[in-house]
Amino acid sequence: MNWNSLDIDRNELSFRYTKSGGPGGQHSNKVNTRVELTWSITDTVSFSDTEKELLVQRLGPKVRIVVSKYRSQKRNKDLA
Repeated sequence: MNWNSLDIDRNELSFRYTKSGGPGGQHSNKVNTRVELTWSITDTVSFSDTEKELLVQRLGPKVRIVVSKYRSQKRNKDLA
């Protein structure tokens, strides 16, 4: 297993969008630009059971990534 690059089916990724908060004026208060990506390692079909066990040992059963760096939802999603 190459730990530097994992090939995950996009259909297994779950995205949630919320307001990012913090400074930014009206735009950040109205638009859901913050992106939360979750991926369930235990439910994935992208890897064998042995590979899933290794991933769970290193990362836990779920991976959660939150990005609110940019004012654009698309840019935050691309970064996630």
